Amino acid sequence: MLRLLAVLALALVVAIAWWAWPSASSSSAGPTAAALDERRERDASVLVAVPDASGPSGTTTAPSRSTLGPTAIVRPATRVVGRVVAADGRGVAGVNLLAWWSGTEPRLSELPRAQAGEHEDLFAATSNSDGRFELLGLDPRRDYTLTGGGAGWIAVAPRAGCHVDGEGYELEVEAWYALRLAPRRADGSRYASPTGASSWRFEVRDAEGLATAAIPRKLELALAGLEPREQREFETVWLRSNYDLHEIDRVWVHVGLRDLTVIDLPYLRIPRLAVPVAELEVATSAATGVGSLTIRFVAPASQGADLSITPLGTLRFFTADGEPLFALPCGPNVGNPMHSDGLPVGAYFVRFEGTIPGLSVPVGDGERLPVHIDRDTQELELPLPEYGRIVAEVRDELDHAYRGELTLRISPDRVRSVEVSFDRAPYVLELVPFGDYGLDVTHADRDLPPERPDERGQTRLERAIVGAGLDAKVILRPWSP
Repeated sequence: MLRLLAVLALALVVAIAWWAWPSASSSSAGPTAAALDERRERDASVLVAVPDASGPSGTTTAPSRSTLGPTAIVRPATRVVGRVVAADGRGVAGVNLLAWWSGTEPRLSELPRAQAGEHEDLFAATSNSDGRFELLGLDPRRDYTLTGGGAGWIAVAPRAGCHVDGEGYELEVEAWYALRLAPRRADGSRYASPTGASSWRFEVRDAEGLATAAIPRKLELALAGLEPREQREFETVWLRSNYDLHEIDRVWVHVGLRDLTVIDLPYLRIPRLAVPVAELEVATSAATGVGSLTIRFVAPASQGADLSITPLGTLRFFTADGEPLFALPCGPNVGNPMHSDGLPVGAYFVRFEGTIPGLSVPVGDGERLPVHIDRDTQELELPLPEYGRIVAEVRDELDHAYRGELTLRISPDRVRSVEVSFDRAPYVLELVPFGDYGLDVTHADRDLPPERPDERGQTRLERAIVGAGLDAKVILRPWSP
C-alpha cells in the first residue's frame, strides 16, 4: 500500500510540472508587445467605469485594486475637440469649459473636482491662444452639453448634442461687463442697504434708450471665476454686449427706489467682467426728499432671546387710503435690525407679510402700522407672533445624506404653499409660526422622480409640527420609491 501511494504522488508531481512548463518557458523571455497591449486593454476595462446609457442613476463604480485608497480615474482614449469663438468668428483664449451629459444638470459644488480632472461624469478644459480646446475621456455612447466662461466672456448659450465622433464644435461667447456700485452720501458715508435684498433699483440706458441688464447665470459666472457671493451682489450692474447694448462704454445708470431717482450716473464706463468684480465709489449730492428707516423685528417674550435675523417675507408700504406704494424684501440673510436708505419722506402705513403663510405683522388680515419718514433716521418695531423652526434632513435612495442645492415646499394646509430655496445644507426654516405643516422637495441638483400622490390624488408630504420647545425635525427621502 505504501509503495502504491508513493507511485501516485510521483505521478502527480510530474503532471503538475508538465502543466506549468509552457507558461514558465514563455515568461522567461518576457511578455510580447501583443500580450502587453492585451493586458493594458484588460486593465483599462477594469478601471474605467462606463455609465449605463439610461442616465446618471445607472452609473457604475470602478472596482479598486487596493483598499489603501481610491483608484485614480482612467478614462477611455476618446476626445471632443472644438473652438471657442466670438461673434466675428475669431478664437477666444482662456475660456474655461465644462461638458456634462445632455438632459442632466451639473452641480456647482462639483465644479472644482471637474476642473481638477477628478470627476467621473463632468469634463473640463480651457481654450488655448487660438480658442481651441480638447475634452478627453468622454463616453462615446452619450451626447454632451457644453458651456463656458472666462475673464470678460460668457457663453451665449450652452451647446447640446456634442459627442465623441462628431466634427469640431464651436462654442460662441459674448463679452460681459460688470460693475459694483458703492453709493456714498455727500458727507462720504456709505448708503446702507440690506445684504441680499435691496431698496435700490438700476436702470441702464444706451444710445438708443432703455437697455436690458443681463441676468447672472450661476454656472458660467462660476467658470469665469466669480464666487457665489459676488454673483448675488445686488449693487452690481450686469451687462451683455452682443445683444442688449449698442455702446457698452457709454451707458447711463439710474439708481433709485421705484419712481424716486437718488443717483444719476450719465455716460458711465463699465469695465469688462473681471475677478473680483470692479467696484466704483459714487459720491452723491445731498439728496432732497429722502430719509432712512430702521426696522427691528422683536421676538415674543416667550422666546427669551433677541432676533439676529429678519424673517423671510416682504415689508409693504401703503398710503393712508390703502394704495400700495413700494416694498422692501426681508430674509434670513438680512441682519436685524435692517436699515434702508433712499426712502421718500412722508407718512405711510406698513405691513410685514411673511413668505411662510401665517407669519405677518400685524397679525390680523389687512391691518397696518403707521410710520413717518423724514430726513432723520426713523425706527419701527415689529413684534412677531410665537414661532419655532423646522430642520429638514434629506436622504437619497441609498439613505446617504444629501447636502446640495434644493428647494423645499412648505404647506400649512392643502390650499396654501410656498417654496424656499437653499444653496446647500443645512436646510433650516427659521421663524416658522406655531402650527402643523407638510414638507416635500420640489427641486434639487439631480433629477427628482415624479410626484407621489396619496389615495386622494394629492401630493404626499412629510409632516412637521412647530410648537414651543424643540425644533421640528423631519427626514425627506425624495428619491425613495
